[in-house]
Amino acid sequence: MNCNYNSKIAVKLGVNSALAADYLYTAMKTESIRREKKDWVKCSGVKLSAVYPHMKRRAASGALKRLVENGVLIRQAINKRVFDSTFFYSFTEYGKTLIEPERTDAPEQTVA
Repeated sequence: MNCNYNSKIAVKLGVNSALAADYLYTAMKTESIRREKKDWVKCSGVKLSAVYPHMKRRAASGALKRLVENGVLIRQAINKRVFDSTFFYSFTEYGKTLIEPERTDAPEQTVA
């Protein structure tokens, strides 16, 4: 597994949160469902710890929790089965500004 992560999120919330955000952003391109005009991805601490073996389940759950608490992600239970308590996650507008690659056509700022 490639361990790329967004440095903006890593500085604000830690490397585990940055890895979780990167995983969700990548998964939204292939595994997402569309609901309420948003793309949602089902994820849990167990799934993240399987993707990133160096991250324990508790650390992965904490990373997802920090992303939600800091307004990067929103979380909902969109499960068809009553006994399934896994949450679905979607990026907020603020989260999208952090995670999406920066435009290459943007003018560079110079310090006077």
